[in-house]
Amino acid sequence: MRASGLDRADVFVTGTLHKRAHACRLVAEAAIRDGLASGATVAYLRSSAMGRPLYESMGFEKAEDWTYLHA
Repeated sequence: MRASGLDRADVFVTGTLHKRAHACRLVAEAAIRDGLASGATVAYLRSSAMGRPLYESMGFEKAEDWTYLHA
C-alpha cells in the first residue's frame, strides 16, 4: 500500500487460533514481499512479547522498547 509516498502495511491483529495457524507469518511475509517488490528497503513492526520469537525467526531484530499508557 502507498501512503504519503511511503510503503507501509496497516496494523493487523490475529487471535490465538490464527496465531497457531501461522496467519501472522503469512501476512507478514506477504507484506514484506509486496514492500520489496515496490522498492522498500526496510521493514519494521511492533510486536507483543508473545509474537517476538516469530518475527525474530523471520530476521527482525529488537530495536527499542515502547511504553504505553492505557486509559
